[in-house]
Amino acid sequence: MTTLYYRLSGTTDPEERLEDACLSKAMHDTYGSRITILPPEASPPADATVFGRGRQLGFGTSGSGQAKLDYARDPGFLWGISRSFKVCGLQEAELEVARLHAAGKDAFVKAMQEKLMTERVPRGMSLHEAIGDMVYSFIERPDCLMVQEHVAMRNERRLVFVDGTLVTHSPVAFHLTPLDRSRLAAETGRPAEELHYTDPESRTPVWNAELSRRMVRFANEVAARSRLRTMTIDVAELADGRLEVIEFNSGWPGSFGLFACDPYAIAKASSALLPADPAGEVRCRKVEHLTAPAPREAAADTDADWCDEP
Repeated sequence: MTTLYYRLSGTTDPEERLEDACLSKAMHDTYGSRITILPPEASPPADATVFGRGRQLGFGTSGSGQAKLDYARDPGFLWGISRSFKVCGLQEAELEVARLHAAGKDAFVKAMQEKLMTERVPRGMSLHEAIGDMVYSFIERPDCLMVQEHVAMRNERRLVFVDGTLVTHSPVAFHLTPLDRSRLAAETGRPAEELHYTDPESRTPVWNAELSRRMVRFANEVAARSRLRTMTIDVAELADGRLEVIEFNSGWPGSFGLFACDPYAIAKASSALLPADPAGEVRCRKVEHLTAPAPREAAADTDADWCDEP
């Protein structure tokens, strides 16, 4: 039997902690006794399927730290981005920032390692001045930075694709979590899918169902052209009304911020990510000095049994 786990995050960030709780609950409700919820300090066995934030971007477990999602050459991303950008090492990045500044443009720099660093580099400021001691994270590392032309954006949106299908989407606002879905519907009379926030720090929702439909069509086209099947696509509206891809992130359930996305839609879609053959013997496995039970068969859904290890 496929061993299926959800590894909880140890974060103390209020929004991330709540997102993690919502998704783990949705996974538990979806899979029942077939999934085991693990504490943050546990490391599941290498042949298990593990959902949850932090360590897992595919089957099995990976080392600590965030993974690098190499989307800069993806045909979907290239189709959906109009501003200039370049992926390069540190020295090349300094030259690219200087080139944009000489052209009268500000630069935006982000690490290719997911969630590591993003920074605006305005004219008159060097890359080193903008990122400070973070510069040591990029020394002698090829293709570690993406340097973009900085452009004004509004109404950022996160769209979640699992196995090539859009399953849920949400406005990007730092305060939002799945808990806000019902609150927003009650206060505005509109679903979260039709609401927007001018910028991520805004707390004032704006209803624009047509913009949501445009963003869905745009993201579906990006996804159709992409080599990736499971990812989040962040899009936004430019000053002239055109839509633009901001970035791709991992779409592995539990590895990305939900905002007001529907965790039950993600949990339901996650079955497409499971190995094809779930049949086999239920085994108990050691998990870093914790005895983690493999999920039980539904027919044997009685009191939980833990294997006794010598």
